[in-house]
Amino acid sequence: MLIPSNKKKHYTYFISGSDNFMYEIYNIQKEDTLQQIANKYGTTESILLKINGLDDNYKPIPNTQIIVPIDQNKTYRYYTVKKGDSIYQIAKNNNIDYELLLKINGLDKDDYIYPNQTILLPKNGLTVYLTKQSDTINDIIENLNTTLDELIEENPNIYLAPEQIIVFKEK
Repeated sequence: MLIPSNKKKHYTYFISGSDNFMYEIYNIQKEDTLQQIANKYGTTESILLKINGLDDNYKPIPNTQIIVPIDQNKTYRYYTVKKGDSIYQIAKNNNIDYELLLKINGLDKDDYIYPNQTILLPKNGLTVYLTKQSDTINDIIENLNTTLDELIEENPNIYLAPEQIIVFKEK
């Protein structure tokens, strides 16, 4: 799977027969091995190969990109959709912005959700911010009422691309 280099943000990815998960683009560095990358992101080589459509003989090439899963267990909780639920109602009941909940789950406002479908909700105690086209680091720091050091500690890869998901522990 090739991702345009200007699309450096978080995505939701679906693999047939498995749960959806969030991922980001990783820029391969000189000396990186697939095992090192997998260890860094708390996953396995086989998952990296599968989500990138690569064969077992793949060797990382410096200055190229691959998809890596984000450890969503520390950021998100799962919600199983019940009969009669709507994204709007779920967002309201969980005090989450409706449009943000759509983005987190890779949904459009016209998409349907179904009973027993699993969606992601931010864990309690976390603030999730979706960057806008004109955002600066200072805008995000001010919006989240934090410092640059605290922001980077929880979000080591901030690209300031529109619609990047920034996570922050509430104070």
